[in-house]
Amino acid sequence: MPENAINLIALVVGAMTLSTLVGPAVGLSPGITVAATALLLVGYSLDSFVWRSQGLALTLDWVDQRSPDHRQRILHHEAGHLLVATLLDLEVTGYALSAWEAFRQGEGVQIGVRFRDARLEAGLASGQLPVETVNRYCQALMAGGAAEQLIYGNVEGGQEDVAQFRQLWRALGRSEEDCQRQQRLSAILARELIAAHRDCYDQLVEAMAERQPAQACRALVAPQSAASAQV
Repeated sequence: MPENAINLIALVVGAMTLSTLVGPAVGLSPGITVAATALLLVGYSLDSFVWRSQGLALTLDWVDQRSPDHRQRILHHEAGHLLVATLLDLEVTGYALSAWEAFRQGEGVQIGVRFRDARLEAGLASGQLPVETVNRYCQALMAGGAAEQLIYGNVEGGQEDVAQFRQLWRALGRSEEDCQRQQRLSAILARELIAAHRDCYDQLVEAMAERQPAQACRALVAPQSAASAQV
């Protein structure tokens, strides 16, 4: 469970405990506390088992989105994904910078850039997967954290990226040692790509902040991608 989810649950439990202790002193009926607790438990159960915790994710993200710094970090993280994926000729189909945006787009509550590589999918299906195809996709996966490292000097997000990376590595039947080595290398290469195309990256950050569609964002990167292909 995410740390902010644990903190939220702890806050609710603490509030309920406090209301039980001080309620009689301020004339608050114990029945109200019991009823509120029961409603919260029912709501949490419905969200967990029926809505796959989407309600909790939307609530936590709404709280996180109140912070301008948090919004900026997400923006820079996802711009890194979009830039590197486009430069490496992966298909970018869209992006969401908040859980609510993703929900409205019909993508659950998953924040992020949505990209795919038909070559990777075909290679996994056939069992014949060129090394360069794996390398491209891994760099795109690690590009969000690489962008954070470049801009902020540390990485706070990217847990989902790492999880996808490890899922891919398990599908390839590679060792944990190889996984860690490839993860570090992919992050380094992605960071170098972003640094080499910093002007384009900064333009992409501005475009995504304005919620320009994925096609318009790809168009900003296209000249850079073409130039890289000619080198």
